[in-house]
Amino acid sequence: MSSTATLQPDPAPILACTVSRDVQRFDLLIDDMEHELGEAWGDLSFDDALVFLRQPDSSSLQFIAIAVDSEDETELQKIGDVIKAAKARKVKVVLIANQISPTVLHQMLKLGADDFVPYPLPEGALHDVLERLRRPDPVMPAGFDADGGVVPTFRAKGDRNGVILPVHGMAGGVGASTFAANLAWELATITPTDAPRVCILDLDFQFGSIATYLDLSRREAVMEILGDTASADSDSFLKSMLTFNDKLHVFTAPADMLPLDIVTGEDIGRILDMAQANFDFVIIDMPSTVVAWTETVIPPESRGLHK
Repeated sequence: MSSTATLQPDPAPILACTVSRDVQRFDLLIDDMEHELGEAWGDLSFDDALVFLRQPDSSSLQFIAIAVDSEDETELQKIGDVIKAAKARKVKVVLIANQISPTVLHQMLKLGADDFVPYPLPEGALHDVLERLRRPDPVMPAGFDADGGVVPTFRAKGDRNGVILPVHGMAGGVGASTFAANLAWELATITPTDAPRVCILDLDFQFGSIATYLDLSRREAVMEILGDTASADSDSFLKSMLTFNDKLHVFTAPADMLPLDIVTGEDIGRILDMAQANFDFVIIDMPSTVVAWTETVIPPESRGLHK
């Protein structure tokens, strides 16, 4: 008498999980996850995610997609715990945000989320985010970023007390950004030698065009600074910049359109402090819209340049 046994293949490892109160409220996310991962993903509640991320089985995870809407804003503490648990496991975190207030979105990014996508998901948006997350961090020669752009090579010493010159157009299309770029370049090249150290900050998070004018790439590092200014220091701030023609240092607008109130006055204040401590002139291209942090840059008692 003989018998045969059929070996069952080990189940494929789970590479990703959605984390939500009810994933059925995010049907487009379900479709995109199936398209990207097939059956190699799962779904967890916030409570279950905390348990799973503390188990050895979670070691196969590449990322989690936390899907939240306005009803989840009261659960910020629980969501924050999930983000921290994922980061402790070196698991990437993507936020899928449906009508979340900019303040709550900002807080979740500060807690360690790597990226976010608005919901309903734009076509191909999840794929693009996953491509960025899977891309290994390149090792570049000093003075260059991952795209070959030139970055500042001087070290942050905090030995300057820069003059802030904001440029605030009163309407779109009046040439404020062109004026800001030209002003910054003229200051940076005012003398052939020993010119002042000049930077330009593009704080128009929605329609900023300084990078376009100067033919520079938009850097993901900018979003890292804006997402957590409390943890940023002068070294990381300088590394987020690009250098134009070896003379002008540029903090570009983010690669993706962001709400103007993604940052607070305190956040902008920290960025300005770092810029002033390392540059002689700080040119700021402002959005034409007046926002909550406008007075941080342009105090009522001391108005800057307007066009």
